[in-house]
Amino acid sequence: MQRLIALAGVSLALAAMAWTAGAASAGKQDKQETHVKVTATAGKIDKDGFQTVTVLMDIESPWYAYANPTGNANVESVRTKVAITGKNKLQKVDVTYPPGKRKTLGDESYNAYEGKVEITAKVQRAPGDTGPLDVSVKYSTCHPKGVCLPPEEVKLQVK
Repeated sequence: MQRLIALAGVSLALAAMAWTAGAASAGKQDKQETHVKVTATAGKIDKDGFQTVTVLMDIESPWYAYANPTGNANVESVRTKVAITGKNKLQKVDVTYPPGKRKTLGDESYNAYEGKVEITAKVQRAPGDTGPLDVSVKYSTCHPKGVCLPPEEVKLQVK
């Protein structure tokens, strides 16, 4: 039974790859299939140079993204990651990830994000730095039936 589930997952993954290749050859070569909308906002810089950046991931149902941490070494490399940089080097960046929901597919269990997910980061800027911040969000999405898309990266800028 486990072998049948694994073969079904491989078949679905191959079908998804064939569909994606077909869409690319139909003139959508620059657009990867995505099921997540990512936005970011920044709060005001306080007197000590601290600023909060909030990243919102809106994940289309029934898709999910791997949480951070995933709780499974086999998928840890595709966990959701937020990075924030600026023109001037930031003195400190502390990203806080929400806990994911525990999911199981076959023999594998892992933490995943579904629906609306809020990730916050507290950054400390160099004295006098008020320039825009670059926000990078890397994630990998999967469908509960075992189809996973290649990892994606969304780059945003906040002020």
